[in-house]
Amino acid sequence: MQTTSRYQIVYLARIVGGLGLMTIAIIGASPFSMESVLMSLAIALPLLCIYPATRWLHTRADELEKGLNLQACLLATSITVRAAAIVGTLQLVGLIPAFNMLWGAAFIASTWAIGLMLADRKCR
Repeated sequence: MQTTSRYQIVYLARIVGGLGLMTIAIIGASPFSMESVLMSLAIALPLLCIYPATRWLHTRADELEKGLNLQACLLATSITVRAAAIVGTLQLVGLIPAFNMLWGAAFIASTWAIGLMLADRKCR
């Protein structure tokens, strides 16, 4: 198990502090109402916990599980990049309207789940 050095914690604190200052500056300059900004933050902050939770689960996985997740992530990334390029091009030329990026997040999560099922099927 890796140990976290004091320098990594200081570096992380500087990054988080800088991001916090940038967030305060963006909120201060925002033309939106304070209620809409707070609602957005209430939705976004729990989503920020996904990475630490995923990292915690990954460090406790065995080599087979790590390999299966790697295969699923590679599949999801390659499909999502291609789909984003196609959709972006179609939006640029005006064939389809712009859509919310939450659909993109749902797309990458679903392609990861499908990739995990396909990778797991090979092992059985």
